[in-house]
Amino acid sequence: MTTRTRQFMKYSHTIGLSTMSGRGFYYPVDTAIGEDDRLYTVSRSLDGDPRGIRVTIYDLASEYFGTFGESGEDDGQMIWPTGVARDTQGRTFVSDEFTNRITVF
Repeated sequence: MTTRTRQFMKYSHTIGLSTMSGRGFYYPVDTAIGEDDRLYTVSRSLDGDPRGIRVTIYDLASEYFGTFGESGEDDGQMIWPTGVARDTQGRTFVSDEFTNRITVF
């Protein structure tokens, strides 16, 4: 018989709020932690509503640093973002399932 030791995580706090624009998230799908210890969360909105599509920047203390990105198919825009990543040079990469591309900010 094998004995398993379970290690449980303890709740700390919640970051952000549900909002279509500005200081929060609207159907967030992925988060990346940058070299600056900030959280970059990509929201894709609901049923293609373009108002909620963006990347929101917070830190672990819930301080808000802004948003970037918008809905569309032009440079710097997204239709159905599905993932976000950061590199050591401070660039943000957002994958878009609809446009089949990765947008670099």
